[in-house]
Amino acid sequence: MKNNETFVLHRDLIHTVEHLTDEQAGDLLKHILRYVNDLNPQTDNFITKLAFQPVRQQIENDLAKRKATSEKNRANGKKGGRPKVTRNTTKTI
Repeated sequence: MKNNETFVLHRDLIHTVEHLTDEQAGDLLKHILRYVNDLNPQTDNFITKLAFQPVRQQIENDLAKRKATSEKNRANGKKGGRPKVTRNTTKTI
C-alpha cells in the first residue's frame, strides 16, 4: 500500500471484533496495521488469520476502486477539465 497515507476500516468489522477477546482484537488490529504499512505480517494465530481475510479483501477492493477513480480523474484532467463558461459582461438598462 505504498504511497497511501490512509485506508478505510469499515464499521461492520465490529460484528467480528465483538466475538474476540481484547487480546485477540488487539492482535488483529496490529496485524491490519502491519499489512497496510507493507510489513508483510505473518501469524500462526488461527483466529487472527481467519478474522483478517475479509478485512484484507475489503482493503484491496477499496484500493482498486480508489486507483480506478484516480486514473479516470487523471484522464479527464488531461482533456483540459471543465469548459470555461463565458458570461455576457455588458449590462442592459
